[in-house]
Amino acid sequence: MTNIIQEALITEIKKLEAGSIIAIEGPCSSGKTTLSQVISKRLRLQHIDTDSFIINTDGEYISWLDIEHLKEVIKSFSDRKKSFIVSGICLQRTLSLIGFSTTFNVYIKKLSNEGIWNYGFDIENSDNSMPTLQPHKSDMLYHLEYKLHEKADFIYTYTTD
Repeated sequence: MTNIIQEALITEIKKLEAGSIIAIEGPCSSGKTTLSQVISKRLRLQHIDTDSFIINTDGEYISWLDIEHLKEVIKSFSDRKKSFIVSGICLQRTLSLIGFSTTFNVYIKKLSNEGIWNYGFDIENSDNSMPTLQPHKSDMLYHLEYKLHEKADFIYTYTTD
């Protein structure tokens, strides 16, 4: 991942008040966990990856999660009044479901060498019609609904090899 963009992101996160919840999200396989681990290590922040709370794989992503356990962990991190990072797909919906909101939102925009975004489907220029994108159709629909690329505090764009 691009070091210049990482440094810009780190600079922005350092400006946040203690106790901030930093969300890193994007489509499946966009690099959320990798970026979160790099940033959390550099800034000595705790990191929660929602994929660590998967208990099944039926239905929509949120139904895969042990929501009560995730809620307990996020609450314990919040109670410490220290900033932390949470990463995952469908993150705003998941956090809203358990009564938390984020302070700072990072959206990962992963491009191919040809500049194609998100599995060949460009959310930014979408008319809300969508090709069949399996197995990640539900999280792509989530991105269309929440328009994370428009609402994020920081867009982390990079090109794959």
